[in-house]
Amino acid sequence: MEQQLYQLETDPELRRLTAPLNLAEFNEMEEEIKKNGGAKGVKVWGKTILVDYEYYEYCHKQKIPFCIVSISLETWTEAVAWICKNQLFRKSLSEAMKKYLIGKRSMAERTIGLRQMRRLENHVDQQDCTVMKLARHNISRTHVRERIGAEYFLTYITVRKYESYAQAIDILYVFSPEFVETHLAGRLKVSFEKIDRLVALSPGAVCSECQRMMQESSESRQGLVKGLRIMKESKTEMLPAVSIKNMPVYDPDAEIVSLSLTIPSWTSSILRVRDVSNIAETSSEARCRLREALISLKSTTDKMLYVLREDIDGRI
Repeated sequence: MEQQLYQLETDPELRRLTAPLNLAEFNEMEEEIKKNGGAKGVKVWGKTILVDYEYYEYCHKQKIPFCIVSISLETWTEAVAWICKNQLFRKSLSEAMKKYLIGKRSMAERTIGLRQMRRLENHVDQQDCTVMKLARHNISRTHVRERIGAEYFLTYITVRKYESYAQAIDILYVFSPEFVETHLAGRLKVSFEKIDRLVALSPGAVCSECQRMMQESSESRQGLVKGLRIMKESKTEMLPAVSIKNMPVYDPDAEIVSLSLTIPSWTSSILRVRDVSNIAETSSEARCRLREALISLKSTTDKMLYVLREDIDGRI
């Protein structure tokens, strides 16, 4: 494809599916363009940008010709599914953005399947029940959710929850785009339950509640930063000048005491996960990972208990 400064279009709803590049990703993109020019190109559907927004804007700003990579898609819904799948490969996405994209992809792919089945009905003999039965199974909510869930190590129920979450996010965006963008970027953590309650409010109440939550989050972050700065300054003032004459005395119990104070937090975390998490909804990969970590922790604990034994028969 010829390289030039193409004038492309942007669809606001499609762009919402693409998270902005973080600093590391932007620097990597910048280095790649400096090295190879616009050879990598911008992925488009017709004249509409699918991803690579920063790439497109950077090339225009620096007057660097670039090529375009056309993606073969038939409908806007296929563009949604393609973008979601493309973006979910990124490791820098916030958890909120991942859940939103999985929900959007699941709904989009089912709509695509329905369209394909209607097309199939017009070309397949209605007597061929086997073909139509298979087609209906492949576009069923359960099958689509299970298939997509398997890709991301999620259960059918979790993907269904993400669909409802994505629908709620799209509704909230109409009333408070800033709230949604802040939340999906990971700067404002809001539970599924709070999102559902927001959607149930009247339009005026939604706007004011979103604004209140953003304000509280901003004040909380400012308070945390201020508190950390005060603590740092206080510690600096309190630290005595250390010289060879007043070096700290070696304390053989220090490491053991520190460990004994840390372990209760591990116990608390384990109990919290056990009591709060719905184990049935978690992926087998996540459960296996936790099981291996717990077995390793138990083995390490047993070895430490052996070292701490006081009596000759091994009793503490």
